[in-house]
Amino acid sequence: MEEKLVALLLDKKYTITTVESCTGGMVAAKIINVSGASDVFEAGVITYANWAKEKFADVSFKILEKYGAVSHQTACQMAEG
Repeated sequence: MEEKLVALLLDKKYTITTVESCTGGMVAAKIINVSGASDVFEAGVITYANWAKEKFADVSFKILEKYGAVSHQTACQMAEG
């Protein structure tokens, strides 16, 4: 699957950046282990602490306070951020 993702990104001339939490960088690791990934992978950030989610992934303090770090709402804001 990772090979197909890298091939698609190369074909479309897209790049990718990851922002992870509980996965601890596992998504980024899978991508960068594919030949050619250095042409499409720009950065990976692990935002395990709440302050890091706020700073690097634009998750609002209110969402974290109300729903917690491991919630659908937080994950959606991380994806959007």
